Amino acid sequence: MTALLKNTILTYLLLGFAICAAYFQIQFLWIPFFALALILGLAQKQIQPIGIVSIVVYILSAIYLQRSWNDLTFNPLPPMIFFVISTKFYFHKIPGITAFGYDPHFKRDEKSSEFELLFWFDKPLIGLLFFAFIETTAAIDLPLSEQIKSFLIAYIAVLAVLLPIGLLIKYISFNPKWEKKFSIWAVRNLLFTCVSEEILFRAFFIGVLLKIVPIGEYQVVAICLTSALFFALTHFKGGISYIALSFLAGIGYSWVYIQTGRIEWPILLHFLINTTHIGLFTYPHNCRKWRIS
Repeated sequence: MTALLKNTILTYLLLGFAICAAYFQIQFLWIPFFALALILGLAQKQIQPIGIVSIVVYILSAIYLQRSWNDLTFNPLPPMIFFVISTKFYFHKIPGITAFGYDPHFKRDEKSSEFELLFWFDKPLIGLLFFAFIETTAAIDLPLSEQIKSFLIAYIAVLAVLLPIGLLIKYISFNPKWEKKFSIWAVRNLLFTCVSEEILFRAFFIGVLLKIVPIGEYQVVAICLTSALFFALTHFKGGISYIALSFLAGIGYSWVYIQTGRIEWPILLHFLINTTHIGLFTYPHNCRKWRIS
């Protein structure tokens, strides 16, 4: 392993540690971890000075949102600014930030499509900053046993819907296999994909709507479906089939967040669905050139 590769891996390990420390609200740890990751990213030229400027602006937007999070009805500007900037980070449209191609031609097996196993510095910041500055827990006092029950119901329901449809339309096929790079994939998928996506479309998106929309049975259903729809549309690169499957999965993720009020459950659900996918089926789907980020 070259020194460049070691330092690059260290960069993303530090970023992962920063996300974990921010989740546990350990400010004296996430800030230095994040700062070290930024310094290494600059040294490896994966982050340019203009990228640092964009990151600073994003941090300021998170602080601005934090100050008005409990009274968004009268000030919709902070969430609008945060969402617009977040989408730029989500879709890797930030100038001065480039990806680290751990395996640009990753292919799980002969039946699976090829995709690029990339590490990005921008998208994970959605989760990092939200954990660091914003409340991720909805105002629901549900016993842990009930939270677990809701999670298990959601997991079984999502699998029961996605797998038959995915197999029926031949989007995936059953092909169990232990992936040698699973540990790398798992860290990347959990901390840099699932956390960021669930923070944006559940903790933020649903969180904002619950604060500004009068709450009733039909409103909650509408919020759940709207969150799932926006989540699905961000998967447009996979085609109509992938959008449809993402929408169905997004309903499950949204439902478990609304039911439990805890962001941990949709993150875990999202990760376990993806893990079930890569462990037992062609991943990301049957043979076709595909880029996943």
